[in-house]
Amino acid sequence: MFCTVFFWMGCEKDDMNNNSCTSTFTDARDGEVYTVVTIGNQCWMAENLRYEVPGNVSLDTIDPANPSTTYGRLYDWATLMNGASTSSSNPSGVLGICPSGWHLPSDSEWNEMEMALGMPAADTANTGYRGSHVTGLKSTTGWGSSGNGTNTSCFNRFPAGYCNSSGNFGFHGVNATFWSSTENSGTVAWKRDLSNGFTGVARFSVSKLIGYSCRCTKD
Repeated sequence: MFCTVFFWMGCEKDDMNNNSCTSTFTDARDGEVYTVVTIGNQCWMAENLRYEVPGNVSLDTIDPANPSTTYGRLYDWATLMNGASTSSSNPSGVLGICPSGWHLPSDSEWNEMEMALGMPAADTANTGYRGSHVTGLKSTTGWGSSGNGTNTSCFNRFPAGYCNSSGNFGFHGVNATFWSSTENSGTVAWKRDLSNGFTGVARFSVSKLIGYSCRCTKD
């Protein structure tokens, strides 16, 4: 395979030269430009989604303590899904509020990415903190308590925290949490969470009413 190499924020990453995953792309809806990264056979946003949902359907907000261009917006599950049904497929097929040509990753797609970074396949179905790849996923700035990562994956996960249904923000600088398109029941869906003090990446199902960050995956 012929590969090119691009550099971003001091991070070196092989990028498959197939014209489907480039170093940046522009969201035609609002002109926002995002860095992207190839991990294994997947192409991911390397920044949190910043798209402002028209009409602010449910929970779509910015923590006043977080600069939007770095930490992105926080969305509850219903807002992210934008009327789509839950999906556990790989790829999920759920556009949600992602740009055209991209989609919301399923629980299975998160597992695939984590395995590409070294997590044993046997750990994918486990809940709680699994694997030892968290440091390479975390951004090199923004984490409190000396918790900054190395960002060797170029995924660059910033700790944007969360917003609950009452509009209260928390865990800025402590947690980086991302939704999947896969629900576990009618009221909870699967997420991935990085937190200070833990070496693994957490897989939990939590209330769909909480606002978390979003990363989209290339179709």
